[in-house]
Amino acid sequence: MKLMPVGISLAVLAGSITVFTALKSGATTNEWYPGGSGFTGWPINWVAIPSLNDPKELTEANARVDFVGDSFDDGAYWSADSNYFYIRVRVAVSNVTASTFRDSHWIYIDRTDFTNGAAAPGMPDYAIAWDSKNNDVTQHGLELETGTNLTAKTYWSQVSLDDIDGNPNAKISPPDFNLTGDGYIRTIDMLPTANFGYTTFIDFAIKWSFLTANTALDANQEWRIQFGSRNDSHDHNFPQDDIAGGYSPGSVVASSYSSVIADIPLSSALALSAFENVNSTTLILWTTDEAGVADIVIDAWIANAWLEVGRVLEADVVGQGSNRYVIEGAELTPGQTYIFRMVDESGLPHYMTATVQTRAVKMLAMLVDTESIEMTFATEENRQYVIMGSSNLVTWVPERVRSQTYVGWSELADTPFTAGPGTQTQVVVPRNERKQAFFKLERMDW
Repeated sequence: MKLMPVGISLAVLAGSITVFTALKSGATTNEWYPGGSGFTGWPINWVAIPSLNDPKELTEANARVDFVGDSFDDGAYWSADSNYFYIRVRVAVSNVTASTFRDSHWIYIDRTDFTNGAAAPGMPDYAIAWDSKNNDVTQHGLELETGTNLTAKTYWSQVSLDDIDGNPNAKISPPDFNLTGDGYIRTIDMLPTANFGYTTFIDFAIKWSFLTANTALDANQEWRIQFGSRNDSHDHNFPQDDIAGGYSPGSVVASSYSSVIADIPLSSALALSAFENVNSTTLILWTTDEAGVADIVIDAWIANAWLEVGRVLEADVVGQGSNRYVIEGAELTPGQTYIFRMVDESGLPHYMTATVQTRAVKMLAMLVDTESIEMTFATEENRQYVIMGSSNLVTWVPERVRSQTYVGWSELADTPFTAGPGTQTQVVVPRNERKQAFFKLERMDW
């Protein structure tokens, strides 16, 4: 099954799941690869990878190769769109000049349940490297490395990958990055933090089409990642200064990757909406090109683990074509945004490239007088709703109401009304001499 792409806005995540960061004033941005391209595709919102946060460990002289980050100012982030995958790394250096970087910074990628060629299991399959030892971008700069023949290594200080072009002294494109869109590197310096002073972001943009053409990396995969650095050195070497996540070059490779594997989204955006009701969550899922009839499972990333929040049972799965499912799910926090994963009817996992916010369907205010009851509900613009009334909480019937519209109050009717602009709608219900009544808002256009 494919997932129907839809536009889902990125939003700020609360709590310990993951958070976004925005660029701060006073920062200076410099493009290092290929340099002066004018690339404008950088994302605005970034999703944190808390498992790669790292204490300040190195001296100020080597701050540019010291990965730092904590719960106040995370040290690693990802973002993605249909053209590029992005990684953001925080290092301890504050002010960046033309001569600041002369080192190597690696992003190691281990694709789970995959072994790259004759490489030993558990070794990184590929690495994206910034070789700033030589600023000639026709020879160095942004590099792609492969672990095809990487033998078993215990420690990161023993791990050295080969340039994919087979020549450590040149850039041969393809299969290495070209200078016209395959990838970009920039830095943003003077970023204040709570505990590390001023810091710098190193941002990488890697084109999906380049990855799929030259590696075994693609959408709908799970990756483990790690960062490494080496002071005053080319990239065809071992990391010797820092490994992210509180690790060091002397840490064991197999047990020191990112623990939040699924923080890397590698598929199309989920066509998923989530609404918090009184006692449960309603999840709306759209599919296309179904190809099986097993259960469809929806998981949310909560407290650093996947938690099942909804399921379409096998008996209810259509198994072909494009379909919409209304799922009664586990309780999610209203206003909270979540990363979702869906395991489809064929058993394939799909990870989203944006977050979904759980929106509340609830009453915000009520005003009662002798003739009418005025209620304000949280609604979504242009969605259809009906007010249901009951005298015993058992039998519910549509109420005749007046609702706010774009042009004023509607006529009295018990048919669904369309919410006007904004995030809330007022309705007026005739009291009809009732001394006790219960009301609820139901959305009709799922």
